[in-house]
Amino acid sequence: MNKKQNGIGIGVLLGAVVGVITGILFAPKSGKETRDAIKSTTTDTAHKLHDEAEKLQSDAKEWIAKADAKAKASKGKTEESAKQHATELKKQAKNVAQVVSSVKAGKADDKDLQSAIKQLKGARTSLKSFLAK
Repeated sequence: MNKKQNGIGIGVLLGAVVGVITGILFAPKSGKETRDAIKSTTTDTAHKLHDEAEKLQSDAKEWIAKADAKAKASKGKTEESAKQHATELKKQAKNVAQVVSSVKAGKADDKDLQSAIKQLKGARTSLKSFLAK
């Protein structure tokens, strides 16, 4: 998925969330019904973020394997650079997994997960750029 598609997907997701929340807040429902609807929407959003994190982790494994293969095929600084990029991607993938666990345990929130996902995407982009050279 390229950068433009990621941006469009995130925009659609955020637009949907804002639309749902606005609709819920202005709907003629009781307070309990509104709270339940907000809780449901929040849970759905958390699940979507979790799914995105899992996909990114899967992508990270694929790119790490490519970096390792390039490192083995190259010598000197290129090999070291490939290892550094792969190590950073592994670190960020592990961080996302830890944050997902923390979110499930109620010790972290969606903002923490979004931040971890952003860092993982940055590491993946960096590795992709390196591998394209």
